[in-house]
Amino acid sequence: KRIEKLDAETLKIGQAQLKIDSEPGPFVPDEDSKLIPIQTTMKTLAKIAKSAEVDEPMLLVGNTAAGKTSMIRYLAHLTNNDFRRFNLEHQTDVSEFIGGWIPKAGGKPGEFVWKDGILVDAMKKGDWVIFDEINLAQPSILERINSLLDKDRTITLTEKGNEVVHAHPNFRIFGT
Repeated sequence: KRIEKLDAETLKIGQAQLKIDSEPGPFVPDEDSKLIPIQTTMKTLAKIAKSAEVDEPMLLVGNTAAGKTSMIRYLAHLTNNDFRRFNLEHQTDVSEFIGGWIPKAGGKPGEFVWKDGILVDAMKKGDWVIFDEINLAQPSILERINSLLDKDRTITLTEKGNEVVHAHPNFRIFGT
């Protein structure tokens, strides 16, 4: 298995063909994300690429520091996709990645505006998101992420009057 650029818009890894984003955003991993293309790395990259190609959420399981996050980050680099990493833990608050109401800058006392969290922002823009240490997340966090694993790929912002956010077609979600 190898990485092959078919043209300016298409990257082939194993049997998967991924679109290369022609307009990279601010969260595309840089050259530091490159990996050495040994056989086991390429085999795993091909599987991750296939998951991304068919828009299937993927859970990577393995020992700490085995390279799970690095491989997804490298694939995002190769395809010019913005990459967001969210490390989950017992203290993670839903508002950190969903969003919340914040005081309006220069507004009157008690005046608030909605600010999208990392996940909602990524969904709207079509970024790739990885939830590291998903096994440490509180049930309330997992409950909110659960709807993204369905084919409709939506999240309901109950905090914002039940607004439904639909994921951009390029949005991908990974867990480790």
